[in-house]
Amino acid sequence: MAISQRGPRPTAQTLAAIGSLTKQQRRLFDEILAHPHPLSIAEIAQALAAHPNTVREHLARLEELGLVDFDTEAVGGRGRPKKVYRARSSSIEGPAQHLVGLIVAALRTLDPDQADAIAYDWGMRWGQDIMQAEGADLSEGSLAAIRQLMVEMGFAPEVAEPGRSLELRQCPLLSAGTDVPPGLCSIHRGMIDTIVAASGENAAARLVPFATPRSCLVEVSERE
Repeated sequence: MAISQRGPRPTAQTLAAIGSLTKQQRRLFDEILAHPHPLSIAEIAQALAAHPNTVREHLARLEELGLVDFDTEAVGGRGRPKKVYRARSSSIEGPAQHLVGLIVAALRTLDPDQADAIAYDWGMRWGQDIMQAEGADLSEGSLAAIRQLMVEMGFAPEVAEPGRSLELRQCPLLSAGTDVPPGLCSIHRGMIDTIVAASGENAAARLVPFATPRSCLVEVSERE
């Protein structure tokens, strides 16, 4: 069934928007998420020890991405009403947790000895679908294309070594306090390998889960 352009916004668009935020924008967004009531620019600036003009700039970007809305509140005296901001969603973990639940349920139907191999194949097929549906910009190489995809998926990638590796600073498929099911990382390993193969480079990719205390690692190196 084709998805209509009408109706609710796909959650994937919201997650991609969140994944594209800079550290400062994400910090501001998290501050808004943490409060059940709308916040004014002055309140946000005070909480983050930031200049109000900087806060305005970041809020404008969050509005553009559809992550926050604002209302106006009357102030005492004859002053102009002030804007107060709230997140469009009260949580960003919920959709990812349910997605993890669906993937884990599928992985649990597999023979544990075959889970990694089958999940890797799923990832390769997923990578092929990405290339066919929207493609990946390979003009700057496979690692740059992988970085852009990881941004869109909410992994907050950062360059660890230019042209060679990325650190993935967050994972939309992890739930706090739960084990990583067999095969989960193999899905992304298969997707990454497909992107590298499509680039035509004489290169191999390696995904290292939990390579550091706060990140996973993606490496692309020339084949010997």
